[in-house]
Amino acid sequence: MELKGPQRLFFSAILCVISFSGLREAEGQASYPKPDYEAMAYPKDGIGLDDVQKSELLTALAAVARNFDDVSNRTRAQAVAIARRIDPLHKPSFVADYQLNRGVKPKPVEGVDSLEAATQSIYANSKRIALANSIEKTQLSGFLISLVSELNPDDPVYVAALKAHRSTSGEILWDPIIPDLKPVASSTPGRAISSHTFGFLSTSGVFQIESKAQKTGDSNALGYSGGEKLGTGIFSSAFREGVKHLGQKRGETIRGIRIAFDTSADFDKDFFEEQGPAAALPCVNSLLAVLENRDLSKNIALAGDVNADGTIQPVHDIRERLLNLESDSSGSIIGIPSADTAALGDILLLHGPKVFVDHQVFGIKKLPDAVRLTKPELDRAENLNSAISKFEQVQSVLRKPGGMKLISNSHVLTRLREVVNLAPNHLSARMLGRWGTNRLPGRLSLSASLEVAMSPLEPILDGNSLDDNSTKELEPTALARLKRFNTRLDARLNALGNAVLAYSNAGRVGTDKAAARKRAAQRLKDELAAMARDIDIREEMMR
Repeated sequence: MELKGPQRLFFSAILCVISFSGLREAEGQASYPKPDYEAMAYPKDGIGLDDVQKSELLTALAAVARNFDDVSNRTRAQAVAIARRIDPLHKPSFVADYQLNRGVKPKPVEGVDSLEAATQSIYANSKRIALANSIEKTQLSGFLISLVSELNPDDPVYVAALKAHRSTSGEILWDPIIPDLKPVASSTPGRAISSHTFGFLSTSGVFQIESKAQKTGDSNALGYSGGEKLGTGIFSSAFREGVKHLGQKRGETIRGIRIAFDTSADFDKDFFEEQGPAAALPCVNSLLAVLENRDLSKNIALAGDVNADGTIQPVHDIRERLLNLESDSSGSIIGIPSADTAALGDILLLHGPKVFVDHQVFGIKKLPDAVRLTKPELDRAENLNSAISKFEQVQSVLRKPGGMKLISNSHVLTRLREVVNLAPNHLSARMLGRWGTNRLPGRLSLSASLEVAMSPLEPILDGNSLDDNSTKELEPTALARLKRFNTRLDARLNALGNAVLAYSNAGRVGTDKAAARKRAAQRLKDELAAMARDIDIREEMMR
């Protein structure tokens, strides 16, 4: 799934910092097949190594990808895939993956002088991992043995180890992880979504269950109505977690699931993967209704990522999804992860309350919350129906010409409090109550703060570089927004916001304008680098 909004800006900042160090262009290399390290069939944690051994292994893998000219790009991709599966935030591997994907040769990793030393380190750690004697660790050990065998195919020790692994554990499958280097057609931009989905997914009409195997596929598999199995994308992974939860809850293995397409809504496999993990909650909720043979309301939509324990994880682009709701979806009822409430405060500060007047937004903490919300009206709890009805009364008042002036009216605020008392997870009522009583958030979330601070820089970050002598102006609308909200940025980004504003004014007055621009550019580079190094910020933006 393509990175959007704040995540895209965050990675632009990291890549901008990387570009400061000066890169060497790769020469004579074949295309680099960007690996899908999430497709590797073993867990990220608990690999059977202590911290020192784990660091040694990661360094050796990064060295294979970065240090040696006679290593093929496919083998580099294999090393990167293993390293990033073990630690997605491992900077040397992250840098190697990005730069090789752009056709740029990364600088060597220090501390590994020869390919033989790297290979020996990888093999030694593969043996340590294998001693843990679990299926998952054996799979990781197999990938490492396969890698060293490709690096040194004539070494009898590595050849024997690979043969022994194959005899006990089967073939090591790289195909799902390292893609073919054939041209891949991109999905159609601007895919149309029918009005009843409006950036979220309707809660009904998504699934069918097949009790017998079809010629097109195994009935035990999860897949699509044409027989195609789920892939390895972000949606597929999230959906599998949700199905796992349903199986545990029901005490059975859920078999023969097919996602059926509503062609009027232009649903297909690519559509679901483009939605990312946000599509998991509506799909799992719909599947549960099919399994329990009950109906769903047709005017409620959901977005959210489902964990195997049934909890609902946040969705990074929930603010964009809410702001981009189609005009004809006004009056809709929407369920979002409760963990995304910070994004609603961002909407109040940056865009005002309109979206909460137009839509009834509910928070979903666990799957049962979605089940309760999406039941048909006659089957829903009385307090929930009453909350929805009372909020509709508020909507009818505020939507009238000049109605927004009444948002601070005592009668409106009383009705909003009644809604919250009936349904504490009614987020629209909570947000309008905050607006009406002028209790706005003191600061923006990290995600929104990063977008506000970084957006003015987009014109000068072409090619992920920052030119000290750039004559390009910062984006004026975004710059005006930063000036307005600079004091409300997440405290960790205050220095970055100030550096962007200083850069925008550098060289406008004084005798040595070039020197002033250079100083301001260096200050901005330093702040971008500090942000990129901040582990807490990185982890929060990559969740």
